[in-house]
Amino acid sequence: MILMDEQIILAVDEDGKFSGEYIPKSVGHSGEGKRHLAISVLLYNSKGEVLLQRRKHQVFDDIWDVTGATHPLHKEGGDETLEQASWRCLEREYGIKEKVPLKNLGFFNYFALYGEN
Repeated sequence: MILMDEQIILAVDEDGKFSGEYIPKSVGHSGEGKRHLAISVLLYNSKGEVLLQRRKHQVFDDIWDVTGATHPLHKEGGDETLEQASWRCLEREYGIKEKVPLKNLGFFNYFALYGEN
């Protein structure tokens, strides 16, 4: 279950500089939206092919996307690392509970108005 009021990390510039603020996920994805940190997770098979998914999502429904996508969340004990957010994504979307080895290929933050094509 995706909770649209989870707290995500607000970014203030194109380099992903953290503003020190958090916003509800629903604010980052609605109305004028807000630039925020996000991650994409890609699973590759032994042939180097990547697993794609057709999303079932409250905001980005019925679109083809990478293996997984989520946001590092602000939690009571502190902010999730990119690794923790990736593992949470894999477990939520595919039931993968094993902490598979991950390779960080970079980061991005984005801003997009929902419904704008």
